[in-house]
Amino acid sequence: MIYVNRSTWNGGSSGHTVCQNGAEMEFSSPPMQHGKAGVMTPEDALMMAVNTGFQIAVVREMEKAGLEMAAYECRVEGDENGSAFSLIRVMPKVTVCGAGTEEKAKSCLSLALSSSPITASIKSEIALEPEIVTIGY
Repeated sequence: MIYVNRSTWNGGSSGHTVCQNGAEMEFSSPPMQHGKAGVMTPEDALMMAVNTGFQIAVVREMEKAGLEMAAYECRVEGDENGSAFSLIRVMPKVTVCGAGTEEKAKSCLSLALSSSPITASIKSEIALEPEIVTIGY
């Protein structure tokens, strides 16, 4: 599959982008680089792509493993050194149903990290730092 994105320049460090699925938004460089506050930045978009791509892969891997998630949230942080992200930390907090499912859930998270096309395409180091909670029944 080929994914397409278009962008147009709005002057200064700002622009408008349209995705193939119809989503569109204004973007800018970060405010500390003379951009606008309150709009998407390329750096934010990269962290969002990592986070959302990983979440979709987690759901898929948990379903394949027969695990039931009761809750999921994830924080992604990128350590940018001026020219590239040297480290991206993926910190999911997952609540899984069933006693004794923690190791199986950890395995699913690792598989999700490698099976997401987004994370698989990034050359920066990606550190997976999960917190897994199990609720038994």
